[in-house]
Amino acid sequence: MTLQVQFWGVRGSMATPGKDTLRTGGNTSCVEVRNDHGGRLLFDAGSGLRVFGNQLDDDDDEVTILLSHYHWDHLLGFPVFNRMFKASSTIHIYGERTAEGDAKTALMAQFSTPHFPVPFEDISADLKFHPVKPGDELDIQGFKVKTLRLNHPNLAVGFRVECDGKSVVYATDHEHDDAAAHQALEDFARGANVLIYDSTYDDANYSQFAGWGHSTWQECLRLAERASVERPVIFHHDPERDDGIAHAIEQEAQKMNPKAVLAREGLVLDV
Repeated sequence: MTLQVQFWGVRGSMATPGKDTLRTGGNTSCVEVRNDHGGRLLFDAGSGLRVFGNQLDDDDDEVTILLSHYHWDHLLGFPVFNRMFKASSTIHIYGERTAEGDAKTALMAQFSTPHFPVPFEDISADLKFHPVKPGDELDIQGFKVKTLRLNHPNLAVGFRVECDGKSVVYATDHEHDDAAAHQALEDFARGANVLIYDSTYDDANYSQFAGWGHSTWQECLRLAERASVERPVIFHHDPERDDGIAHAIEQEAQKMNPKAVLAREGLVLDV
């Protein structure tokens, strides 16, 4: 039995199309996990969600999305996701209810004037919203899904999905300066086969962005080592991380851990 992870968007903060990001990809966060039982989950709904939707079969009408949080780079794929306007589609959306609102509130804001010309009421898909809070354990699509509070402005949730003895942890938008929160993440990720981790910065420039809610690719490797993770994935690339910089990071990371992976659009990992 295996899990399969596919990356549809790997960028953080904003999409970065262009000749300098062709190899790494310019779409924002969207990661798919599949199991051998036909189950499929998506982490986040960045601009990579549009690419995911374009490759779906015509009769593939049920989609489940787990939202880490509601910052725009993790949501901006919704208005251009083709299943939103297909009446036969059912879209399950899991997200946290915060003081500012829940997943439905965040989604409706995207479709409000002047941000988007199509009103929320014109969505023809059947949207089913499911509240999530840190500490929840859920059974979804044949996966056991565990949740954790991450250290990020306006709050964020990390996910651990398990199936048939395999596990994948998705922990993007997390700053490692809070010792208690970071220890909790280490415990949460312990023994995972794959850790997809916020690696927006590097150790050299991390201090310039204190309080922004992000971590470094070096900390990705250190955390993976402490938590006995099999394969760390460097993810949520800064907009300034072009293909040349990304390639250099990958080479350096693999010297430190030969199993380290740099997330790229289209990359498929068999777990």
